[in-house]
Amino acid sequence: MIAIEPIAVMGRPDVYTAEDKWTVITSDHSLAGHFEHSVLITGEGAEIIA
Repeated sequence: MIAIEPIAVMGRPDVYTAEDKWTVITSDHSLAGHFEHSVLITGEGAEIIA
C-alpha cells in the first residue's frame, strides 16, 4: 500500500513544522490544502481504498 499526499499552496512552497511536531505551516502563512489517497497494489492491479 502507498499513500499519495499532494499539497496545494497559494504562496511560496516553503514550510515549517510547528512545535507540536505534527502541524505543518507555510512559511509565508499563505493558504494551503492537503489531501490523501491510500492505494492498495496487488497482483491484479491497484485500488484506491481511502
